[in-house]
Amino acid sequence: MAASETINNRFVIHDLQRDLLGRGGMGAVYRGLDTLTGETVAIKALNPDLVTANPETVARFRREAEALRQLNHPNIVSMLAAVEEDGRHYLVVEYVDGGNLRQLLDREPTLPIQRVMQIGLELADALSRTHHLRIIHRDLKPANVLLTAGGTPKLTDFGVASMADSAYLTQTGMWVGTPHYLSPEACNGEKLDARADIWAFGVLLYEMLAGRVPFAGDTLMATLTAIFRHPLPDLSTMRQDVPEPLMNLVQHMLVKERDRRIGSMRLVAAELEALLRGKPSPMQLGPLQVSEPVDLTTLTGLEFEAMVGDALKRYREGDWLALADSPLARSPLVEPYFLPGEPVTAESRAQALEVMLRWGIEKLNPGGQHSWLGSSWRHYNILYHFYVEGERANDLAELMAIASQTFYSNWRPQAIAAVSRVLQEELGSGKEAADRQRFAIAERYRRGSADEQQMLRLLAIFSAEAYVPVDWLARLLPKVEVLPVLLRLVDGHLVQGNERLTAVRLQGGIYSYLMPFSPLAERRRWHDAAGTLYLEAQAYLEAARHFRQAGAYEKAARILVQQRQAIFDQMQVEALGALVAQFQVAELADAPNVWAQVKIVAGRVAEYLEDMETAAAEYGEALAAPDVTTKVEAYFARAKVLQRLNIDESLAHFGYCIDLVERQLLANYEKPDEKLMRLLTRLYIDRAWIFIQERPEWARAESDLARSQEIMRVVASDDRAGWANLYQAWAGLAYQRGEFDRAIKHRLQAWLAASETKDVDLMVRTAYNLGKDYIWAKRYTQGIDYLHKSYDLAQKAGNQQMRGMSQKGLGNGYFFQGDYGRAIEHYERAYRIFQDAKNLSWRASMCYDLAEVHAEVGDIGQAQAYYQEGVAMATEIGQDRYLSAFESLREKYPFLALALNERQNRALAYVKLNDELTMQVYIELTEISRSQAHRDLQELVDQGILLRVGKGRGTRYVLGGDPPP
Repeated sequence: MAASETINNRFVIHDLQRDLLGRGGMGAVYRGLDTLTGETVAIKALNPDLVTANPETVARFRREAEALRQLNHPNIVSMLAAVEEDGRHYLVVEYVDGGNLRQLLDREPTLPIQRVMQIGLELADALSRTHHLRIIHRDLKPANVLLTAGGTPKLTDFGVASMADSAYLTQTGMWVGTPHYLSPEACNGEKLDARADIWAFGVLLYEMLAGRVPFAGDTLMATLTAIFRHPLPDLSTMRQDVPEPLMNLVQHMLVKERDRRIGSMRLVAAELEALLRGKPSPMQLGPLQVSEPVDLTTLTGLEFEAMVGDALKRYREGDWLALADSPLARSPLVEPYFLPGEPVTAESRAQALEVMLRWGIEKLNPGGQHSWLGSSWRHYNILYHFYVEGERANDLAELMAIASQTFYSNWRPQAIAAVSRVLQEELGSGKEAADRQRFAIAERYRRGSADEQQMLRLLAIFSAEAYVPVDWLARLLPKVEVLPVLLRLVDGHLVQGNERLTAVRLQGGIYSYLMPFSPLAERRRWHDAAGTLYLEAQAYLEAARHFRQAGAYEKAARILVQQRQAIFDQMQVEALGALVAQFQVAELADAPNVWAQVKIVAGRVAEYLEDMETAAAEYGEALAAPDVTTKVEAYFARAKVLQRLNIDESLAHFGYCIDLVERQLLANYEKPDEKLMRLLTRLYIDRAWIFIQERPEWARAESDLARSQEIMRVVASDDRAGWANLYQAWAGLAYQRGEFDRAIKHRLQAWLAASETKDVDLMVRTAYNLGKDYIWAKRYTQGIDYLHKSYDLAQKAGNQQMRGMSQKGLGNGYFFQGDYGRAIEHYERAYRIFQDAKNLSWRASMCYDLAEVHAEVGDIGQAQAYYQEGVAMATEIGQDRYLSAFESLREKYPFLALALNERQNRALAYVKLNDELTMQVYIELTEISRSQAHRDLQELVDQGILLRVGKGRGTRYVLGGDPPP
């Protein structure tokens, strides 16, 4: 990517790194300049990779442009241009310089009432305009409300907006928006109207007032359940100063049934305006009347029994509306019988109550051989056959050999009393909750058609997180009309679909419950077919998982071995480790070399996760491989891990491995194995690195590199990748000797060789090392240029580690030049990349850099936070090298390990900025007494953080160290 970019010959991004305002899933936003007007603008650039991978993103981008084109309002971000050139898509909008509402709420979780109402009124006015033009925003949230420097809110991000005349409609099962702000109908995949925005706006107002969203959970499913079922938390219990009319307005905006919700955004705006002006509510909204659920625990046994009897009667009659209105259907008792994430509607309440009654009836099933005459079966027979199956009382009396006149007067009341006792016992017990959920899902499964049941069983073999392409399902079930079946299952809340219903998955939480319905042979057949589909799609980890489930252990293992680098590049390392750990030696008894290769993969995973002891153990199990090449790979890998644990053992492994390869080559000297000879060059190069970096013996390093070079000239003269690695090692040796020009010369040779290979990963590493050497040689322009190349290549290759390392290198380049602001920017990017990669070692190194640079600029709080985090991580992973580095950093900046008060932090920041501080200036800065100021500064002097220079009125305080001349 170029350092700058010009769009449409008018809009300029001067520096793509410095002017980056943010990056998201769809692309990036930059600060730019409109050369026509001289105004600063914001430029949204769509990620070009998404255009081919998902054409819908272009449609979403165009939707936002079309929505902004139609809208002209002071509280909506203005669009200046929509540009498509050279296959790239840009949206140019006005630049809003005050951050966004999300950032404001992170700083001030609860806002003053007047501020809430003013922001609310302006946004309501803006939304009234959008709704008047029949545009629904559909993604209202604090991050999409920008704020000017003066605090004026401006609505933005219409990327998921829908227009009445647009062909774009939400498909069944689609969720559009941010979960906490979604209305119940949006969660349920229904077609949306303006009332969905009213709900989201109500959530936003509630959050500004209470400092938290009203409906939230630890997981997505818990959040959806809260939105569907939990009552609105009372605002008055969280904040006493909220006016009652404002509370009432928020309540009416957050009614779950949208037909009862406040009807338009204009009405919301009118209410807010009246509140701001101190006038009466135009709609005279009172508190929302909510029907309280009956507290079943307060009922007597007879009262509860009457309620159950009435529900059973409605069940037999098929009166679903009456069932939905039963107090039982509105009680917590019925909760376990809903499907996970199922919305609360009259139909779903009735269905959940029906399943609950079935559960209670089944608890009375004595088990064993069914009997009409046995007394232990009598209650079950009456309840099941009379209420569930709807059979006639006289017929049942005859089958059970009882007098028909006693059926109603005696036996049926006894059966109702029995099932009532079962259900009432559950009120005071949380036992069997999982069994009740399993029963509810099983009931829904049994009610489905044969095709629906087969589809559910098939979907249960896939990962819970993965959407399965519908065309795959059609291939796996060729005799089933897939789309109609899926539509019914989506409507029944058993299956969840993507936007176009081109891919589906089971609703979360029901996978394990469906497994018993699928025979082993059927599951294995489907797993085998799914493995083939994933293999075709190059989704290697999933392919291996399915083949293993199909019992094809060796095939699964070979995929993991052969495609391990691709899986690593996709950042699926932890999942790979979990899958590899499932393999047992008995499963690969007929393929002992494959077993050894699996252990090598396990070692690679442990190494990546910085668990060196486990890595060494896994590689150790592979040392017994029957194949020499695999054995050598195991010794080689273990030697490299032992560099971190025991240098002597590492060198011993290298020596044995080199000897093993040379003996094998000598045994076949007439026709040497070229692959082994190339491996031998790598062994010499890697051992040389130990003599270069870990145990400086430069003569031995030079000898190993010369030996490697000699072999390469014979068998690998055209191996540009091999030569690139060799030149890198020569460069490392020159660098350690202080021969920087020679080091750069070798790095340039490595870069040329790597460039010929077109191996992006190799080019990334080489460009990074070359950039780093230029930085150390203080040739910053060239260094930063190569580090940018390294980052761009790593981005292209999807190499997270080198993306982070390149950002770290760029941070170093700016740090050494004293440009601390840009250094922090790049260090923070590297930190976030390593955080996402879940690698504590890399994160610890970034904590060191960030602690140092923040200490340099006097940001004591941030410096201390990164220092403490880095020390904790270095301790956790047992990295003495890092701990030693942090100790040196603490000696340089003693305040890193001290708990300073806010005043003392300000003093340090002032000295950093102005080189010195006097007592009088400190008193003016902190507005404290002279005696307190003296105590504060004396503590800093005693701790060696500040140094007192001069006497009397000439006394001044400077940073600790040698006094200035």
